[in-house]
Amino acid sequence: MATACGPSKPTSPTTTTQTDLIDEQAVSAQRRTNVTDVTDVTDVTRTVKTDTSKMTAFSHNADQSQKRKGKAYVKLVMSDVVTAEMQIVTEGGENNMHSHPATDGFWWVVRGSAKFYDESDELTAIGEEEGIFVPRGVPYWFEKGGDEPLHLLHVAARSKDLADQPRRVNHQPRNDPPPDPTP
Repeated sequence: MATACGPSKPTSPTTTTQTDLIDEQAVSAQRRTNVTDVTDVTDVTRTVKTDTSKMTAFSHNADQSQKRKGKAYVKLVMSDVVTAEMQIVTEGGENNMHSHPATDGFWWVVRGSAKFYDESDELTAIGEEEGIFVPRGVPYWFEKGGDEPLHLLHVAARSKDLADQPRRVNHQPRNDPPPDPTP
C-alpha cells in the first residue's frame, strides 16, 4: 500500500500494516501471479552515473525536450543504489498498473498535483509539497491531477540484494511507450 507524506493535508489511516513479514511475502507471491509483462525500461549502461566519491550538486532544466508526448524525464543523479529524476507532465501522464520488485520509490510534487492508484484503484491524491512512498513490489499507477503542468520529483532506491529482479513488472498492458533511456 502506498503511503502519502506531507504537511498540507491529513491522510486517511492505512488499513494494512507491514509488520507481519510472512503476510507480506504471501501478498507479494499473489501479486506475481497477476503479472502480464516483465520489462526493464531503464538501460543503466546508457545513463551517466553520478560520481559517488564526492558530494555532487545538481539542478534540472524544466524546458528539457519531452521523451514522449506530454512527459519529460530530467535525470538528476544516479548511483548504483539511488536514482533521482524530475518528471514534467504537461498533458495526461497516465501509465499502467505496474510495480518495481527491487526498488522503493518516493514521489514528491513540486508543482501541480498527481493522482496515485493502488491495485484496487483506491485513489491517493497529492498536491504541492506532498509526497507518496511506494514500497518495492507494490503495484500502482498515476496520472496528472489537474490542468496545470505536474513537476514530480522521483527518488528511487534499488536493493542490491534483489539485483536479479526486473526493474519493472507490468500488471496490465502498457498504455504508454517506455521512455527513451538516452539522457
